[in-house]
Amino acid sequence: MAGYSELFLRTAKDAMRPAVVVCDRTTPCEKVIARLAETGSNCAVITRGGGRVVGQLSGRDVAHRVAFRVAPETPVSEVLTGPVRVARHDERLYRLVGVMRVTRAQYLPVVDDAGRVIGLLSRADALGAGLPRYLERLDRFAQSATVSGLRAIRQAQSDLAGDLLADRLDAPEIQALLSGINEDIYRQLTANAVEGLALDGWGRPPAAFAVMVMGSGGRRESFLGPDQDNGLIIADYPDAEHTAVDAYFAEFAARLNRDLDQVGIPYCQGHVMARNPLWRKSHSQWLAQLDYWMRSRRPQVLLNASVLLDFRVVCGDVALGQSLRRLMVERVGGSPGFMRALMLADSPKEVGLGWFDRLVTESDDSIHQGEINLKRHGIMPIVEAVRLYALAHGVEATATRERMRRLHELGALNTNDLDALTHAHGFMCHLLLAHQVQEVAAGRAPRPHLPPETLTRREHDQLVRSMKTSQGLLRRLRKTLVGDI
Repeated sequence: MAGYSELFLRTAKDAMRPAVVVCDRTTPCEKVIARLAETGSNCAVITRGGGRVVGQLSGRDVAHRVAFRVAPETPVSEVLTGPVRVARHDERLYRLVGVMRVTRAQYLPVVDDAGRVIGLLSRADALGAGLPRYLERLDRFAQSATVSGLRAIRQAQSDLAGDLLADRLDAPEIQALLSGINEDIYRQLTANAVEGLALDGWGRPPAAFAVMVMGSGGRRESFLGPDQDNGLIIADYPDAEHTAVDAYFAEFAARLNRDLDQVGIPYCQGHVMARNPLWRKSHSQWLAQLDYWMRSRRPQVLLNASVLLDFRVVCGDVALGQSLRRLMVERVGGSPGFMRALMLADSPKEVGLGWFDRLVTESDDSIHQGEINLKRHGIMPIVEAVRLYALAHGVEATATRERMRRLHELGALNTNDLDALTHAHGFMCHLLLAHQVQEVAAGRAPRPHLPPETLTRREHDQLVRSMKTSQGLLRRLRKTLVGDI
């Protein structure tokens, strides 16, 4: 099972081998074949100036297109056919395996950000031990980079989650996989938008930028059916260029948000999207915005700040995000008054347990009346308390479990509390994700609510225990936090 999940976690760079035979396109065929024979390699990567890949020549190609068909001195470029598919170094294996199955390719050259060859990925290495019962499902993740192709990838996520749950993979690990697939969609749609703008006469991006996701995506804790929570960090630019720079990125953001909606990641009802100028700023503008929020402390401002605190860059200039996160953690963690305001504003503060340990159900929501909002009243109290505790201790990580591990390493969370919170968080994530898989299979939209009657007696009792455990620990964490700040 580890092999299947690793396909969604590992990248081409993780699984590639050195490209032993790399030849310029002007190299005679006889020399390329000689190099293959000398090294025992079965694939030569063919490049042009600067190491950029123009093709590949495998042993099968030699037999079918070279041997006894062309003169030995023929440049290898003359026997290459069609454009070659390369693998970006950060491209995940699940997609590359699907591509190789669909195209019947045995090898893919791996390239760096500049397009230079850095290795060779074989189909056998990508698959590892092989996972035959999952291969047909992987084909669904080899769709084209069009809106319709990416929509098919989104729709395949529920089956993937069901497979992984059936094989007893931990729910937070599955959430990380789902988040990773959504990040790949973000990257592809970002590239599509940039290319589309260039074709439409907008030119190339006028400044470096980074696309960030927030909320559960920023924590890599997505369930099925997440909406958009995204923004832009733009490298600082001269004030005189603001009109042109803002016009470009406003159009870019509009296209990105539109395409995300079309592939099945719907618009955010709270308008936390890059097309909203509030969530599209330069690096220095973000710092100024954060300073304003820290002074204002109005309810909506505190909500906006809480959203931003979980941001993570998914594509673009990663250094912009790293710098902003470091400075943000320093400023927020170093402001006791603002930390206290965030703690008092975070909602819900308590888990969904009433008198005599009865599970709290919705009473005002006519659609979900009598159901448990497991995300709001079970999972989020842990997420929010751990977020604040981590910020108070200077932890830059965004994932809830990683934050807890870092707090434990710093001595701020003891081993027993770490174990209890980890298990409570994991169990509630498992319950909700499993229910969402069932909802999608039944043709219904996934949601954060859970009808209590769907729980077995064991699940009900364990949910109550998880909530009681987390409730006591979270109250203690908040009390400690108040004392610390």
